[in-house]
Amino acid sequence: TARAASSPAPSPTSTPAPLPAGSPAPSGALLLAGSPPTILPVFTPSARARLLVFWKGGCPACDTALHLLSADAEALRILADVYAVRTASAGELPPSEPRLAEIPAIDSFDIGGEIARSLTLGTARPAAVLVSTEGAPVLPVAVGSDRIAELLGVIAQAASERAAP
Repeated sequence: TARAASSPAPSPTSTPAPLPAGSPAPSGALLLAGSPPTILPVFTPSARARLLVFWKGGCPACDTALHLLSADAEALRILADVYAVRTASAGELPPSEPRLAEIPAIDSFDIGGEIARSLTLGTARPAAVLVSTEGAPVLPVAVGSDRIAELLGVIAQAASERAAP
């Protein structure tokens, strides 16, 4: 799979802290862009895994991460539904992002940053987390386009193993 040049690692201040042992399970729901918008509880059992890719506009490393999704589209379709997640305020959603039509990701919003907070992500972007079919996050969270590329490589490997006879 082709890979785009990746960005430098995030600064230590932007690295999320691991979830402490015994901490409550992450919580939150995505608001899926569309007409009408749909609410999707994230950390609940599902028939397919979910890959949440947190990004923000004007972030070159985020652009790289979104490009990586496009490069691994085939493998991602086999194993997971992909959500391109932006933080938004209640009642004030950013406009739809046309470039997401080019990648296998659903434009979605973390209202008030609830999901990012529950993953102790803070404002680190880009970041990605795989949520299992049981509804549990597969930790650690991948922060930075290099780590996201590694996570996508693992998903691509699992997809090729699943597709093998």
